[in-house]
Order: sequence, then C-alpha cells, then structure tokens
Amino acid sequence: MRYYEALFIIHPNYEQDRLKAIVNSVANEITKHNGVMINKIDWGKRRLGYAIEKQKYGNYVLFHFEADPSIITKIYAWMEIQANILSQIIVKLEEKPEIIVKDSFDAVNENTQTELSKTEKTTPKVETETKPTEEKVNTES
Repeated sequence: MRYYEALFIIHPNYEQDRLKAIVNSVANEITKHNGVMINKIDWGKRRLGYAIEKQKYGNYVLFHFEADPSIITKIYAWMEIQANILSQIIVKLEEKPEIIVKDSFDAVNENTQTELSKTEKTTPKVETETKPTEEKVNTES
C-alpha cells in the first residue's frame, strides 16, 4: 500500500452540514476500497485561479490516505462523476504524511482557522529602502 494526497474543490454555495456530508462521502468511498484515512484538512473557501462550472470560488479539502495503487483510478473516476466536486487531483506521496488530526474534520477546520489567524498576526512587514542611483556621463568626445 502507498500513501496518497487528494485535493478536491467542492461547490462554494454549500452550508457546513452539506460540506461535511460530501467530505464524509469521499472518505467513505476511500475506506470502501480498503483505503486508510490519515488526515482530513479543510483549507476553506478560496478564490479559484479560473472559473470552473461558472464558479469563481470553491471549498478546498485535502486528504492524506493509504491505499492500494489499483484503486486510485476507481476513486478518481467516482470523484469525477460527483456533481458536488468541481475539480480533484490525487498524487502519490514518497513518504508517510505527518498526522495533523486524525478523523476529525471539525477539529481540523478550527485548527486551520487558528493557524491562519496566527500567521496573519505574526507576518512581519518588510520595508525596503530605495537609494538613488548615480549615472556617469561620458564627457569625452
């Protein structure tokens, strides 16, 4: 069994309960095929790089899981036909991912929001000083 990372974008207009239901259905699909969930991380609502199905925003969710390589195409195909999921990608990891919070989407959501607020408060502002440049003019003719 190998380690994988799945990043998927869920429709932005869903409430938290429906969002949890979709996340749980993806996790159930992975475990149905004998996969083992490691992390469920809610990245929250973010602006998309380009419009997908006329949507400019999406709820990003990141999963780390362990699975047999033969089921990845099945999971990807299942995610592809879900109307709630705008886009998805599954990538093989070289080593086991660090466990953040196991099987707790709510705790990860609160933890992620706390971490984001900490980074916003502690991000230093960098001031740059500009110096005028001197140009040498060739006066010899």
